[in-house]
Amino acid sequence: MEVHHHPQLHHQPKPWKEYLLEGLMIFIAVTMGFFAESLREYFSDREKEKQSIESVLRCLKTDTAKLNSIIAGNILQVKFIDSLLALKGKNLHDSLTNHQFYFYATNGLFVDVYFKSNDAAMQQLKSSGMLRLIRKQKIIDQLLQYEIDSRDLKSQQDDHYLYAQKSWSALDQVIDESSFMDSSKFNLSEYNYDNQTFRYSDPETSYITDDPKLIRLLFSNAATLGVITKLYISLLKGQQEEAKSIISSLNAEYHYE
Repeated sequence: MEVHHHPQLHHQPKPWKEYLLEGLMIFIAVTMGFFAESLREYFSDREKEKQSIESVLRCLKTDTAKLNSIIAGNILQVKFIDSLLALKGKNLHDSLTNHQFYFYATNGLFVDVYFKSNDAAMQQLKSSGMLRLIRKQKIIDQLLQYEIDSRDLKSQQDDHYLYAQKSWSALDQVIDESSFMDSSKFNLSEYNYDNQTFRYSDPETSYITDDPKLIRLLFSNAATLGVITKLYISLLKGQQEEAKSIISSLNAEYHYE
């Protein structure tokens, strides 16, 4: 049998520069892949940040609109309470005074207009961890402080509601609530909101107790409610200014305007 021998192939070793070049090419490829992924994540995060900020802006604008209405409602309530307190010491059985008493008491004491912040976007930011995507610490601090102040408002609302209930209870002992069914005595068109004058068409008076202790208790609770309402208005205005400040910061930082 004939045996064939393969010739020995002699490979020349690669120059070290080729190994260096191959290593460099692999390094560049890995590095470029890393930068490409980082860039993709960066643009993805910026898009998520933009969407989150837009949601926050919408919520804050909703809050400012609600605050406008609620502040106006509480200011009007204070006017009614002040008008009611001005009747203290007067003859509540006098026809005009009697009608004024019922009108101011029902509109000043039976109105409770409270604010609840639209915090949907903020809660979403916190629960999803996307709050970290907001680059400016100042804006994060503003949003967190706004949330804290909203909770403080809730505490003031609780105090307001407590004294509103006390006033309702005191009023219940002073007047005859069945009179509320008589629209001739409790028609809002009888009150001029511009100059705060009162007119009425029915000269007949409605029941008011002669018990001075009950009347004094009513005026006392109404006075306290008025003070608490004024403080609440001050807090509402502060919350409104805070919301406007955050909106301004977001518009400036993210160039929405």
